[in-house]
Amino acid sequence: MGSGASTGFAFSAQHELGYISFSRFSPNFLASSGSQGTEGTAVTFKSKLLRVAATPSVGDWDIQVGLGLISGTNYVDQGLNAVDAQGNPTITANDKVDTKARSLDFQTFGKVGKHDLSVYATYAVVPYIASVVGVTAGNAYYGGAGTKDVKALTLGAEYSVIPQLLHLGGVYRNAKNGDVAALEGDHSITLTAIYNFRQNVTMQINHSMRRGSSYNAGGANDTTLAMHNGKILTTFMLATAF
Repeated sequence: MGSGASTGFAFSAQHELGYISFSRFSPNFLASSGSQGTEGTAVTFKSKLLRVAATPSVGDWDIQVGLGLISGTNYVDQGLNAVDAQGNPTITANDKVDTKARSLDFQTFGKVGKHDLSVYATYAVVPYIASVVGVTAGNAYYGGAGTKDVKALTLGAEYSVIPQLLHLGGVYRNAKNGDVAALEGDHSITLTAIYNFRQNVTMQINHSMRRGSSYNAGGANDTTLAMHNGKILTTFMLATAF
């Protein structure tokens, strides 16, 4: 739901059927926070993260269903995600900001015959919060292209075609980037193949395709502009470890 450095502390409780974790944090890397200004420099642990998850087992399937909630206000020691329609930062160093987002996720792991299968689903929302002089400069985690909430539903699966040797997977994301209705679509599909040559040698290929109205003329990902690099990306990785 958010990205970048943070510093804080957490309290957690765990049971075989689930866990709960509560954190107080600052959306900054502590060592880089300066001393310019008011309560100001962001080394205040006023932001809160609550994570609750159930982890039951049904037959041979392990399941996790979780809820995440980020809330509170804080200070930042540098600009964060938020930008305006032209890509200019709207949150700058030492601004007071909201830190708000929420998510719901599901994952399960089991076997179909002798083949491993994992299934994942996540729904996340980062709300748009307008900047108000004397209150906050907006939501530190908002990286949208307009004045509406950013939302994303992600569905994924991975299947071992040849156990311990060849795995195939795919992920689909249906997202709205906060822009006007005609330009808010920001969807993607990623296909992946992982081949284990031997115990410590792995080859992985990922192929990603993006689409949606945000790639049309005037959208945040307008592919006619030089600053955007297209809608298809293929990566190849060969890794070994000893």
